[in-house]
Amino acid sequence: PQRFASRDKPLSRFVAFAKPILEVLTLEVVDPTSSARKAWAQRILRQLDSSAWCMIGMMADLADDCMRVTRVLDSQRSDPVEFWKVLTEFRAHLKSEYIEGRMWLRSDTYTDRILGFLRDSRVVQFGKEYRVLKQPNEEVCRMCQTHLAVVARGILVYLKGEFPECSIQAHFAVSYTHLRAHETKANL
Repeated sequence: PQRFASRDKPLSRFVAFAKPILEVLTLEVVDPTSSARKAWAQRILRQLDSSAWCMIGMMADLADDCMRVTRVLDSQRSDPVEFWKVLTEFRAHLKSEYIEGRMWLRSDTYTDRILGFLRDSRVVQFGKEYRVLKQPNEEVCRMCQTHLAVVARGILVYLKGEFPECSIQAHFAVSYTHLRAHETKANL
């Protein structure tokens, strides 16, 4: 069954529809359907500053990478060696991209799309309040990177607890690696 529907990707949808989301929220403040919804929209708009948008893009990238690995590893009859290989590569990817910050070098990402959205400064007015959205500066990007690194470290801790070095998949991978090394040596 389809277990990875598009509605299960709220952050990437938030990135894809950033402008309409702002428009709908501001409209809800200006012409509310109820006082509760007006307060709800105001609360969200107060939180949606440039750093929040940047974090949304970065978290959407992390969620997308996690979803791709889950799709590969989520099978009833996975090859244990391939499973461990994919898991090891994903751990290295988390460290490189999200903890060490190399994700900023990638293009065509959700973060890249959000930065494009914020490239032109805009003023969002909602009632008597307003929010200036603009390209985040280096300090804001560094703060967002730090927050994202904490999340990535949490994922690594979880993965280490779920699949420790003594897990059966790791033993298969080690045995396979040793077997291949002996075969190569014998062929020489």
